Amino acid sequence: MTINITNDIYFALAKVYLKALQERTPVASSLTSQMWDLDIVDDNTFKFSNPRGDIVLFLEEGTKPHIITPKNKKSLRWKKGNKEFFAKKVNHPGTEALHFVSSIFNDDSLAKKFEEVLWARVEKKIEAAIK
Repeated sequence: MTINITNDIYFALAKVYLKALQERTPVASSLTSQMWDLDIVDDNTFKFSNPRGDIVLFLEEGTKPHIITPKNKKSLRWKKGNKEFFAKKVNHPGTEALHFVSSIFNDDSLAKKFEEVLWARVEKKIEAAIK
């Protein structure tokens, strides 16, 4: 009996990193963290995507101080607590780079999680092959 586990290895690895991306995306961007997706390209290739890629890039690389102006309205509007604010422009101080995506791919502790996920998948595959 031959059992091919190559796909299981790639899937387990991808799943561990997808979960890490979702968990480590900053809390203030909870919608962004929920939108991470894993696309299986072929048998041994996968990629991560997020439709809010521009926000991911700003969080990952940071931004320099910049001016924010409205695109389609006369003023900007935001809430802080129960108070509402309006302005024609805002001088944003910039955003510190968080490097949360790159830190995931350099995190050796994810190897143990990967091993656990992989062995669980391999055990299921062996059980199915025996039946």
